[in-house]
Amino acid sequence: RKVKLSTPDYRDMDPEQAMRDFKTRRENYMRVYEPVDETDGPHIKIINSKQFIVTNIRGYLPLKVVHYVMNLHTLPRTFYLTRHGQSEYNLLGKIG
Repeated sequence: RKVKLSTPDYRDMDPEQAMRDFKTRRENYMRVYEPVDETDGPHIKIINSKQFIVTNIRGYLPLKVVHYVMNLHTLPRTFYLTRHGQSEYNLLGKIG
């Protein structure tokens, strides 16, 4: 719920109204969209952001895309970027 409310569509909207709008959108999508099956070609089916069904994916780049999608985190979380301190190589003028 928190992730949905933080999207640009719902940022300045009342939370209850935003959830009603989201559910209405989802119902409209369910009426229009058709699920894919194995005959539709290579695809990734994601169920509830937890189950992944990968079908007919071959090749270096497509597999990298699958890896990326499977490791996305849909929940908000804190992460830290750090830089290491001075190392022996730094003192010797070597990088790497």
